Amino acid sequence: MVPEPKLLVPGPTPVPQAIFQAMITPMVAHRNAETVELHHRIVQGLQSLWSTEGPVILQSSSGSGALEASIVNACARGDRVLAVSAGAFGERFGTIATRLGMDVDWLRFPWGEATPADDIAAALRQKDYQAVLLIHNETSTGVLHPIPEIARAIRSLVPVIVVDSISGTPSVPTDIDPWGVDMVIATSQKGFMMPPGLGLVGLGREAQKHFRGEPSLYFDFGPSTTGQFHYTMPVSMIFALAKSVELLEEEGAETRYARHRLMSEMVCAGSAAMGFTVLGDMTRQSPTVTVIAPPDGVSNHDIRNFSHRHGLDLAGGIGQWADRALRVGHVGATGPLDMLMAINILELSLATVGNVPVDGRGSAAALKVWERHVKETEVEPVKA
Repeated sequence: MVPEPKLLVPGPTPVPQAIFQAMITPMVAHRNAETVELHHRIVQGLQSLWSTEGPVILQSSSGSGALEASIVNACARGDRVLAVSAGAFGERFGTIATRLGMDVDWLRFPWGEATPADDIAAALRQKDYQAVLLIHNETSTGVLHPIPEIARAIRSLVPVIVVDSISGTPSVPTDIDPWGVDMVIATSQKGFMMPPGLGLVGLGREAQKHFRGEPSLYFDFGPSTTGQFHYTMPVSMIFALAKSVELLEEEGAETRYARHRLMSEMVCAGSAAMGFTVLGDMTRQSPTVTVIAPPDGVSNHDIRNFSHRHGLDLAGGIGQWADRALRVGHVGATGPLDMLMAINILELSLATVGNVPVDGRGSAAALKVWERHVKETEVEPVKA
């Protein structure tokens, strides 16, 4: 019997049993006092998580829907927008703005590079822009872009700084007011450990002063900032989000960030030891997804298919790297033991489809990273 594949893609991600249990809470009216109070507690939790005094918007949509809503609230049709792209999701963000009728200028960088703050600032000085669209964690390349540095360089140059952190927050630090950004967009099925279907947008305390958009009824942030749902929300997902925020608070931010960095380091070390190439800027590796290319002559599609048959679901490459890359997700309800399993199956796949001998070097490299982490973080021995 082949086990149900372990899901290690950048999203959707595994859902903890506690969140599934929350979702089967008996249905309630979405405007009753208890639901309004639950909404208020969730918003407070997310404001703390994102270090903002501004409102938090919950929206029944995918992450892409939340990106669209962010643009149409911030910008009026025809406004000039700068889209910064170094991967597939930078392209998507700018394309959304184009489809919405914004006057989009592109600032593109090679795939796998981190977007440099000075270049973005220089571009913003050339014209008057209403908004700049940034990617925090580029899922197609496995690069975490330096948003705090970028925001410091451009804060005085543009009214609205919009950050797609769909595959970043809450697994990596995201501090809206301290960073000086205006909007951070997230979604339920990644670091929040929930099924897909809920978009989340955190606003900076001064963000709404600069909004110029005339959004549709559905995508209008205005009513949501008063603490009410202005349409029927997926109530079961609201229960799930409340439990998610609770679990995130219990783990603690620094522990969560360290767990994701550990998994990233394990996958990078194990993959490289087996002969995979870790793509993207090695100094800016994403804590939530590692993008790798197999050795020459070995098909990434064959490795992915073999891994699926033997209990591991990986993501394929997309865009420019579609025929080159594999993407290993390590986000949300995953841990170092999952990464060891992934490395083992990748090594077995290389032996089977690439005729590379199995010698355990990938697992040994990943285990060494984990061992070092344990020795650095364990205060006293675990008692049986």
